[in-house]
Amino acid sequence: MRLTCVISSLRPGGAERVMAILVNEWIQTGHTVNLILTTGKQHEIFYELDSRVTVTNLDIKFRRPNKLATLSSLFAGILLPLRQLRAAIEATQPDAILSFIDITNVMVLLAMRGTSIPIVVSERIDPKLHDIGRLWSRLRSISYRWATKIVMQTTQSVHHLPTHLQSNTAVIANPVQVPDNLPEKPDSDIKTLIAIGRLAPQKGYDLLLAAFAQIAPDHPHWELHIYGAGKLEAEIQIDIDQRQLSSQVKLQGLTKTPFEKLAQADLFVLASRYEGFPNVLLEAMACGLPAVSFDCPSGPADLIQHAENGMLVPAEDVDELAATLADLMQHSAKAAVLGNNALSVRERYAVATISQQWLELLS
Repeated sequence: MRLTCVISSLRPGGAERVMAILVNEWIQTGHTVNLILTTGKQHEIFYELDSRVTVTNLDIKFRRPNKLATLSSLFAGILLPLRQLRAAIEATQPDAILSFIDITNVMVLLAMRGTSIPIVVSERIDPKLHDIGRLWSRLRSISYRWATKIVMQTTQSVHHLPTHLQSNTAVIANPVQVPDNLPEKPDSDIKTLIAIGRLAPQKGYDLLLAAFAQIAPDHPHWELHIYGAGKLEAEIQIDIDQRQLSSQVKLQGLTKTPFEKLAQADLFVLASRYEGFPNVLLEAMACGLPAVSFDCPSGPADLIQHAENGMLVPAEDVDELAATLADLMQHSAKAAVLGNNALSVRERYAVATISQQWLELLS
């Protein structure tokens, strides 16, 4: 099958990581894959791709016309980018098209309107909680009618789509791909609580720091390592300093080897206000790491069976998060059981299994 996959870029992020995994898997199983990045020229490709993947880097910028927009500005801001996108997709001669992420999905559906090529689009975050603006929301409501199938990552998120779209959905979770030969945990008196994700309000680092501040004095041999980059970096560092946590909380920046960092940690935490499907939680569990997560919409409850393979904490409950983390810090045997049970996600979310679910929709 000739597949054309479209995403805005391969910057660090959950959707981008999943796209790279799927594209590589399909190439390795004999399919032809073309990857179109709509804003690719602006960003480095963060994730490694099979050399046989054909990548087209576009530089499409949609500009919303104002009420006094002329025909020329309308053409330059919307119609020309759509024409460029359509030309790039048609040049790949696809049997099917897969698009990731809300606005990119709308662009693809508008650009390819009138063709007979199957188009599968996927929302990568809970649409109820992630505002893309009135214009794009309206265009999504209209254009998604033309999709062959709309893929959501959880059953809960399906119900957050407009009612008229819900009957044309499928639920496909994300795959997990654990590298071989993960490093051993270091033999050290220092224990590591790890968090990974963009330094953005959605990820709840302010809540995490508030929780960790409650327990840090009683656990001086524990450090919180935060991996990620984003617009809140300076603000988070100020929060760390003001809470006098700089000796125990480290902002570690981006990492291209998250599994290595997870494998060497002792405890994982996800403090997000909302998710689509939390890849990093899945990856932590696949490393056998005991995990604590807010029970936020959506995804954590799909992965964690509370007190069996991880711990769920009421969403944004800082005190309960602190208490749960402290309990596992103090009771290593309990934490070890959770981590061992978490390993079952490797089979449930295996790349071969998840990629086949996608192929069944695309074909």
